[in-house]
Amino acid sequence: MDEDKKKLWKKAIKWPLYSVAILPVLITGAYLLNQYEEVKIYNLISFTLAAILILLWENLTNDLYDAETGIDEFKFHSIVNLVKNKKIISFIAYTSLVIGLLIILIISVSTSINIFILVTACCFLGYLYQGPPFRLGYQGLGEPLCWLAFGPFAYSAVLIALNPSNIYFEDIPWKVSLLLGSGLHWQQLLYYFVLIFIKFLKIKSMGKIHL
Repeated sequence: MDEDKKKLWKKAIKWPLYSVAILPVLITGAYLLNQYEEVKIYNLISFTLAAILILLWENLTNDLYDAETGIDEFKFHSIVNLVKNKKIISFIAYTSLVIGLLIILIISVSTSINIFILVTACCFLGYLYQGPPFRLGYQGLGEPLCWLAFGPFAYSAVLIALNPSNIYFEDIPWKVSLLLGSGLHWQQLLYYFVLIFIKFLKIKSMGKIHL
């Protein structure tokens, strides 16, 4: 693989974006260690893996959906343009989603079904953000959707999964999740906003959006 191709793949993988999947687990783990001096380490490792797989689904399908609009035609670091096989990308994306949700379901069965419900809600918000026919990210609603998914919903799910005392077995810890997730995720959402705004300008220039 030549150097130019390596640079394109590095951009396509989007390593920094995976921080939004990992940080809720790490921050919640640190919080619970401070509060209870222990966490459910198995759930921490499993949840981290599941979160990465689910975000991989979102990133891959985002490129697939963008390819449908034609907005990524000249985006050379798009996964679709690099692989040139939408079926393979789709298979990897949805396999990642199924495995990620299966891991979450296993955690939920041993802890609380609310974990699975919350993570499924995160996935639904992710689809609203990018998937047809909604594509709400193109309508300026991407930031609040991302904040909800990677903020209160994600942190609530992780709090239930990692808490060693099972105090959130029935109730969803919205208040604590808001305190843990709000501040840091505004910085991450600013990064998302820049990406979405650039994409919005491209779509508008192609005549797909009229203001």
